Amino acid sequence: MVHLLMRQLICLCVIGVPTLVACQANLSAAPPSGQEVDADRALRSIGNPPWYDKQEDRYAPPTIRKSPDNPLRSDGWIAVEVNNKKKERAKQNQGGGGGGGWTFSGLDANLFTVLILVMLGVLLLALIGLLLFHSLRDYMPGRQQTTLATTAIKIDPTRVSDLPFEVAQATYDNPLAEAEALMKAGDLNQAMVLLYGYMLLALDQARKIDLQRGKTNRMYLSELKSIPELRRIVTAAMLGFEDVYFGKHSIARDRFQDIWSSLPAFHQLATANPAVASPAGLPGVAPA
Repeated sequence: MVHLLMRQLICLCVIGVPTLVACQANLSAAPPSGQEVDADRALRSIGNPPWYDKQEDRYAPPTIRKSPDNPLRSDGWIAVEVNNKKKERAKQNQGGGGGGGWTFSGLDANLFTVLILVMLGVLLLALIGLLLFHSLRDYMPGRQQTTLATTAIKIDPTRVSDLPFEVAQATYDNPLAEAEALMKAGDLNQAMVLLYGYMLLALDQARKIDLQRGKTNRMYLSELKSIPELRRIVTAAMLGFEDVYFGKHSIARDRFQDIWSSLPAFHQLATANPAVASPAGLPGVAPA
């Protein structure tokens, strides 16, 4: 209130001083003392002052335009910050991003946060699933079948010379791996020879047969008569070997695949309850 009164007083001074100067000039030109003064003429001589109402013939206070107050003085810094934020939000809604950067309203920011959280959740679930798969894949039926099919029985390379056919010593360092490589290369005949030779060496290592030079394939089948399922697998491999090696016939892919797919069962039967007796105790083996 005091501030407003001070402003009005200043305005009165600013307006009144020129008026008083004009009045003083007119008064200096007034007639000498003792003569009558015409009031209307005196008023007309000073023009149309804003502080005088001719119609009412009285003083009219000037109208002063109210200037806006500074919110910093009335409401403090908080009001100023809120006002600035409102201006920035209005500017963003009008498309003035200020530098071309990304701007988000409240709803857009929430949607963006939800999308980020969903993506992180999906990645976390995928990682957990991958870890579970690698941890449990060895216990899956299909995986176990593949592992058994590719896990060879360790053989004794020195026993290669006792096989019932001539082979190169270097070929039988890892005959099962060599047979698999030949199978993938399409050479099924040579793969069949190596596969049958591997079976005989593995059975000898598992003490299911006694591998000796001069013995026939039927003798080895006779030694397996106590294990019919194992004998059936070896018989199929032996017949495939004889057709290729002695008969010079090409083995069909389906037939070879059937023999190859029997390897898991062959490994399981060959390593189950391994014999601990001496070779002389095996069927068909004469004591030394």
